[in-house]
Amino acid sequence: TGPIDAAKLREPHTPLLSKLRFIRFVLGYRRRQKRNPIALLPAGDAARCTQCGRCVALCPTQAIARGDELHTDPARCIRCCACVKGCAFGARTFETPFAAVLSRNFARRKPPVTLM
Repeated sequence: TGPIDAAKLREPHTPLLSKLRFIRFVLGYRRRQKRNPIALLPAGDAARCTQCGRCVALCPTQAIARGDELHTDPARCIRCCACVKGCAFGARTFETPFAAVLSRNFARRKPPVTLM
């Protein structure tokens, strides 16, 4: 292959309507959180948890205590989801209202981008 003309490379297009819907959701969510704050946290599933301690080791803020892996300390948790991503048994989940909205508004995958 020959050289690539950088001038011909374009930013992938994000549909404007999808972006506007998502922004509207975020603004409404923030308003609701101001009126009635709800702290969303990663949670453990007792049926799947083997209490292996991996989530305890992965948590950068020690928000999960060894022996009590099903619970997360809301004062320490920064919602990084390291415990969710690192659980080999799928016992930790993080339910968020953003997942459904993102899926609904941005279902189509963007094309790959070449960076130089």
